Amino acid sequence: MLNLAPYLVVCLFMQFPPAPVPSLSVGEVIDRWDAGSRLIESYDLVIELVDVGYTVRLGGVERLTNPGETFPNLYFYSHIFKKDVKRFGEFRGDGAGQHGSELLFDGVTFTSAHLSQNNYSIQQNYNIFGSYAYEDYESTYRTVLGSSDRVVMSRERASRLLPREGSLYVVDVPEAKAGDFSNMAWRVWLDPSRNFMPVKWSEWLVQSGQRIRNCDCEVELREVASSVWAPVGAKRSVYNKNKKSPIFGKVGSDEFLKVDMAKSRFNIPIPDDRFVIKIPDGATVTDRIRNVVYTKGASDPDTYLSSLAAEGKKAVEGLPPGDRAPKDLIFVPDRPGFWTQGRAIAAGAVALVVALGAIAVRRMRGRAA
Repeated sequence: MLNLAPYLVVCLFMQFPPAPVPSLSVGEVIDRWDAGSRLIESYDLVIELVDVGYTVRLGGVERLTNPGETFPNLYFYSHIFKKDVKRFGEFRGDGAGQHGSELLFDGVTFTSAHLSQNNYSIQQNYNIFGSYAYEDYESTYRTVLGSSDRVVMSRERASRLLPREGSLYVVDVPEAKAGDFSNMAWRVWLDPSRNFMPVKWSEWLVQSGQRIRNCDCEVELREVASSVWAPVGAKRSVYNKNKKSPIFGKVGSDEFLKVDMAKSRFNIPIPDDRFVIKIPDGATVTDRIRNVVYTKGASDPDTYLSSLAAEGKKAVEGLPPGDRAPKDLIFVPDRPGFWTQGRAIAAGAVALVVALGAIAVRRMRGRAA
């Protein structure tokens, strides 16, 4: 007997085609991007950064190198920890591992340590974290310049979806009227098969209504844990943005980021003491939050910094928010808590009275003689 079941199934599918996959809105795509990037809860990464330049100056004119022209690439190495909103980075330059700087960012306070100069700076800073060659590992998939959130700004602006490129969602984000990086626009290509993480993005600066290409970034993703995709490599191409330059709009350098997977770990517990910069005795500390500069010594200056900061605020009243130039800081030595400014003045007054009394006694003795 002829089995008609397969033919009936084919006929049914011909009459009733599969239902189309529901399309996502731009907000839903950005939400998935947000969720995918948050799957990277913590990390302990060793990263190699290579800056390859293609421009030289000849007779004061910047130009691209000719075939055969070469000059040394810049190498940077960094060791970055992340836990919640806290990030700590140790950055080194050149192949010999020469020490560069330590940076700490906790979501509000930015601490910079320059051990070679024995100087430290503590300040509020929302826009910078990382090495000079590549601001931050997370700028490959979520942030702008290391600490301003590209995902959040993409949600707040009038973003739109462009036609999909294969399976990739393409989010176009315009410039804003105000706010952080309001003169910057970008486009992000998100892969739905890999937690909606970016596989590439492009960025423009907007000047007088004209978009000038700033950089492109290609991202290599890898599954670093079950269903968790993270960048393990990236290439960022930076364009010449000088309109008067003969190479305006050309790629002037490429920056390559590579995660050393043999020395790196994702989503692992990290102790809190990893996020502490230990300031050695004798170091000069510039505290731009409390407006004081002091020398770190055997006794901790925290017992009297609050009163100094209160006095320092009077010296900077009327300045625009965030404007804390070094000239507006109070310079003080590190000393035990007993020697507060008020007690020091009182001690000085007592010494002055004793000195005046001694002079008076001498004069009286001279008259008696």
